[in-house]
Amino acid sequence: MGQRTGERSGRTMTDDQGNDASPELTYAWNWFAYHAGQRFSAFNFFLVIVGVLTVGFGQAVSNRWIGIGVAIGAFGAAVGVGFILLDVRNKQLVDFGTDALEALELGLAVHIVLDKDGKARPKPPVASHTNVFRAIEGLSAMVFAAGMIWALGGYSGLRDLSPSSSPRQRHAYHTHSVPRHLVEKKAPRSKPSAKHK
Repeated sequence: MGQRTGERSGRTMTDDQGNDASPELTYAWNWFAYHAGQRFSAFNFFLVIVGVLTVGFGQAVSNRWIGIGVAIGAFGAAVGVGFILLDVRNKQLVDFGTDALEALELGLAVHIVLDKDGKARPKPPVASHTNVFRAIEGLSAMVFAAGMIWALGGYSGLRDLSPSSSPRQRHAYHTHSVPRHLVEKKAPRSKPSAKHK
């Protein structure tokens, strides 16, 4: 029996002789491929949202927009938590397809998910899509939550060299803004002494 192959976007799987694979294998593969693709698409969409929110929060900090900074921070934290929950569901759907493929693989001559003894291959304890996805999403949620708290405090600790800042900062601001030759004062000319008259 030839090795069965199939494409992610294909509806019917065939072996290397061009014969149609079993309906069960085709159905299981299509289920797995669709939901695995949905999982990666969701994570890519999450990265796009985080990028846009990061730019927006940077603008809020630069312009001291407290309300907008709070709103962006709160929304970013909610997005991180929401995508973690969404990934939990997507992972469950992917596992349904993986379990079906594992059962069908026992009747095939090739072993990918299972080893030659029919046992599941060991998975890395840390370096997995689940851990990486959720670590990034969780870290993003915490960073945006911290940004929201920072905005609520009026961006405390942020250096300000605007003219409305403290006297020392105003001096530094004007010293760096005005050309040096206009800041330096000319030495006063000494008056001629009486013996030279």
